[in-house]
Amino acid sequence: MVFGKRLIVLIAVLVVAIILAALFLTGMIPTTGAAVALTNIFGPSKETIAANVKNLYELANPGVTTSVVTTTEQDGMYKIVLKLDSQSGTSYNEVFVTKDGEMMADSSNMVPVQQYVSSITNYRNFVSCLYGKGVRIAGLTNQTATDTQLNLLGRYSPALFVDCGTNLNACISANVTQVPSVVIGQYVIPGVQSVDWFTQVTGCKLG
Repeated sequence: MVFGKRLIVLIAVLVVAIILAALFLTGMIPTTGAAVALTNIFGPSKETIAANVKNLYELANPGVTTSVVTTTEQDGMYKIVLKLDSQSGTSYNEVFVTKDGEMMADSSNMVPVQQYVSSITNYRNFVSCLYGKGVRIAGLTNQTATDTQLNLLGRYSPALFVDCGTNLNACISANVTQVPSVVIGQYVIPGVQSVDWFTQVTGCKLG
């Protein structure tokens, strides 16, 4: 009886080995090790998905430190509770992610994770390029037009923002007479400008 059980186990191991060998020979398994091979077959682990969501939230919320509180299964998805620490305090958020890690929802809408990451990364790089070109946005906090300009440039746009309410002398020295205004060196261009306009003027490209 014991011999029979061992035989069954041996046969099962051989079957798995044959399947893995076949997948390897057909190029379906990369040569970076068994862990990668198993990930390709069974999908990313719960811990990997939670870590990816944590990194995504930190990317999407500059200046916020994110940590994973819990990761549980609910309704066929992973429910991830995140703790968000910022200068304004601590908050918690629930995120639902499909078990393949490809779709995420933190409200009523599902979004493709990779598409979301690519979009945020593109805007971050775009703003970084504008900053390097000396672009600054002179405006006022809680002013509709200024908010519109910053929103057009994405969540990293505060890096370009100069608040003329608290930095009045700097805005006067830059010859800003209307807010918002785009300041590039000695040039001051009043009004809200589009992403395409910034690309034409600076050469910085979104995406």
